[in-house]
Amino acid sequence: MSDIPQVRLDADSPRRDQVSDLYGLFTLSTMMFGARDGPAILRLCASFLPALGPLRVEAAYLVVGDDVSAVDVGTTPADDLVNSVAQAGSTGGDLQLDGRGWARAVPLVGLSGHRGYLAVSAPAEPQSYDCFLLDILGRQTGAALENAALYREVAQYAASLRALNRERDDVNQQLSATVQDLERRSQMHELLTRASAADDVVEALVRTVRDLTGLTAGMEGAFGNVEHWAAAGRPEGYERISASIREEVSRAALARAGRAVRVKDRVVALARPGNETLGAVVLVDPRRAAGDFEMFVLEQAAVLLGMELSHRRSLVEVEVRLRRQLVDDLVSGTDDVDSAVVRAAAVGHDLAGSHRVVVIHWQGLPDVELLVSTVERVATHLELAALVARRAGNVVLLVAGDVPARELYERICTDLRSTTGSIGIGARAEPRAFPRSFEEAQHALGIRARSKNPFGSTRFEDLGIYRILAVGDTSEVDAYVTQWLGVLIGYDATRHSSLVETLAEYLDHGGNYDQTAEALVIHRSTLRYRLRRIRELAGVDLTDVESRLNLHVATRAWRILEGA
Repeated sequence: MSDIPQVRLDADSPRRDQVSDLYGLFTLSTMMFGARDGPAILRLCASFLPALGPLRVEAAYLVVGDDVSAVDVGTTPADDLVNSVAQAGSTGGDLQLDGRGWARAVPLVGLSGHRGYLAVSAPAEPQSYDCFLLDILGRQTGAALENAALYREVAQYAASLRALNRERDDVNQQLSATVQDLERRSQMHELLTRASAADDVVEALVRTVRDLTGLTAGMEGAFGNVEHWAAAGRPEGYERISASIREEVSRAALARAGRAVRVKDRVVALARPGNETLGAVVLVDPRRAAGDFEMFVLEQAAVLLGMELSHRRSLVEVEVRLRRQLVDDLVSGTDDVDSAVVRAAAVGHDLAGSHRVVVIHWQGLPDVELLVSTVERVATHLELAALVARRAGNVVLLVAGDVPARELYERICTDLRSTTGSIGIGARAEPRAFPRSFEEAQHALGIRARSKNPFGSTRFEDLGIYRILAVGDTSEVDAYVTQWLGVLIGYDATRHSSLVETLAEYLDHGGNYDQTAEALVIHRSTLRYRLRRIRELAGVDLTDVESRLNLHVATRAWRILEGA
């Protein structure tokens, strides 16, 4: 065996050969004790065995508990050899192998027990000295296997200790992280509680969320409009979430039991104290820096925001009921004006001075409350000192001072995205005369709604002769217009002409040809032709004073009915 140094004092001396064998065994033992692997130790043993004499290794086995497993040492043992070796036990014994003069199971025993076997053969039974060396080899190999097993156990124990130390370190780190998290959450609860007691709760909450998370924070209203920012200004590129995405966010938040959800570059937690979303707390987080703590802060702030918005809504609902009841009392007529003045002051409105009653009706809306909220918002935008109420499907507006009728109508159209509305405006009145102004507004609204151009605004003062004729049923007025202008109206409808308009301008200008032609943007000859056709069709004398009066009144009423 080339790996084991051989000492030869004298090749002819048997004593020196024995010393050399023992020295080789010692060297082999040193090498085996340095090995840490059982199969490697058995292969070292098997490679040295031929040096002891005419011996051959048939097989090598390791014993671990009750399990006996073969180790590859360059030979292929017979299938039934393991059973014969195992039956030899810890003391070893002879084996029966075909073609072998002598065979033996050499046990490999350590201090703590049996560690393995060597199945060894020779052409004939070895001398006692060779058997002695074989026995020493077996004991040394068993001791080396014992040492390797102890080393493995120590290594496993050390690994177990290291694992336990790592586990202890992990637990300590987790405990430290838990303590830090509890401290942060305690601080968070303290700051959020302090914010919920501030004068402006919403602003304080948003600012606190910003301070706790280090991210730009904001509060969105129920419709997704940004109402508060805890930053130098609105973040660049911040877009309002569409209605469809807001609905998806609501469904996701509901599915996650109110947890925050991510929407593009922001994290949103809904303020949802009941089944309705009142607002949301938002973190702008394009770098996705928000972790569990930031999410938790956002969710807790959303809970407090929901409570605050719900409280505000309750106060607003109480105030709205007071305002609406006050408007109902004022337009219905109240004898206790002084009490009404005090009630108005309680809801922030001054009844001193003249007011106008405005009645608003809109077609095609799913709910009159939508019109109420829109009118309230528009009145605030136009800086009108007004009280708003709903009454019989309409909205009643009590406005101090004058009313910008056209701007009011156009602004409501814009907000509702609908132009199918009518507005009637009563004359100025003091508190005791509000019922009269209310009736006038209803008349103006009714006339506008029954005209051919029913959408728009009409002041009672602009009704002209209709201020007298329009009270009550208008059927007589319609019959009056038909009596005096029916033929001309029918002619205009079939011929697409404008004889009635021509007659109205002529009478409005007192029969002056030049002024009438200029107003109609036509030539004098064209005007003369039209007036002649009017006389022929209507059978009237335009020089007769009474006929002119009736025609003038009829054309004024026609204009009101046409919505001109």
